[in-house]
Amino acid sequence: MVRAFELVHGRFKSIVRTPDNIKLYDYNEEIIKNLPNSSFRLDLFKEYENMAFPVWKRLNMEGISLPAKPPEGEFITNAKSIDECDDLNIIKEYDFEGSDRKYVLLADIFHTSGVCFIGDGEVSVKLNKDSIDTNIFIVNGNSKIRRIFDGNFRITNSRFVVKRNSKLYLEDLSFISDVGIENIFFYLEENAVVEYNALNVSEGKVAEAVFVIGEESSKMVINPRIASSGITDVLYFSRSDIGNKMHVNGHGVSASNGKIIFRGIMDIKKGAVSGDYSEKFHTLLLDENSTFEAIPSLYVEEKELSAQHGASSSPIPDDELFYLMSKGFELEESKVMIARGFLLDVDFSQKAEYFVKRLLK
Repeated sequence: MVRAFELVHGRFKSIVRTPDNIKLYDYNEEIIKNLPNSSFRLDLFKEYENMAFPVWKRLNMEGISLPAKPPEGEFITNAKSIDECDDLNIIKEYDFEGSDRKYVLLADIFHTSGVCFIGDGEVSVKLNKDSIDTNIFIVNGNSKIRRIFDGNFRITNSRFVVKRNSKLYLEDLSFISDVGIENIFFYLEENAVVEYNALNVSEGKVAEAVFVIGEESSKMVINPRIASSGITDVLYFSRSDIGNKMHVNGHGVSASNGKIIFRGIMDIKKGAVSGDYSEKFHTLLLDENSTFEAIPSLYVEEKELSAQHGASSSPIPDDELFYLMSKGFELEESKVMIARGFLLDVDFSQKAEYFVKRLLK
């Protein structure tokens, strides 16, 4: 969907209500310094209590059972835990709705684990246990962050603030067997650069929402790779009111009656002169009952920029299958080889290969 419009006509001005997707406050580095050592946030819980959604949809707090804190050896990182951080007020400074506000609050209030990283360098996070986690990353300099999750159930929030002139390479690998809900927020200051490579492999139901705001001359490149034999629903939302770059280039493989839903929303305001924006997604369907839905959207108020979107799906090309089968490979084996190459075309660590093999077998 594309909508281009001019909000001013002569002396008349159109009033367009800004979607309440992101609440962004002035950032102050001093807020990181004095954080209470508690993972239960009463202020956020009060918001949850006052949310106006039906009572029957409320989380039943009586007898609630949440994942336990991961035992030693199942949560490995060289960064601080979230409860060692100096100020959790960063959560409120960079608040957002995510895939669903209730789930954002759930992870922020009741997290059983999480990471707090401030500075530059390399960070690794490995979690092999069902989890509710909240994570904060303040990147100041050049950083490489690699995160791996392998489990049945996960609800997670991650906030990334990339400081002026900083660069971040982020790799996310996840294998979800049952239910996964992930919400990620990026704030890129002036001239910040982020490359985000993500591999999401799922046999269950996954909802993921990625929100991006960038200042002048910032650049965000997202390379999502999705393999699903269940239902995976992803949203990439960006808002720009000044010239910067935002690109989403996604590949998906839907297998074993799976379904992938891609939603891309780029809200480009007046003033984003010379900006460059694109969202593209292509999915391979490995069988007749696997499906793909795409809802790419551009909302453009500025004339002097480049913006484009596209989405497509297809079975594996016959000529590629014919070539591999002519070399002696069986039909199903050929499909798996092509699908693996399609998903692993970016620079992932070896764990990515293992996740894809598990799903495609």
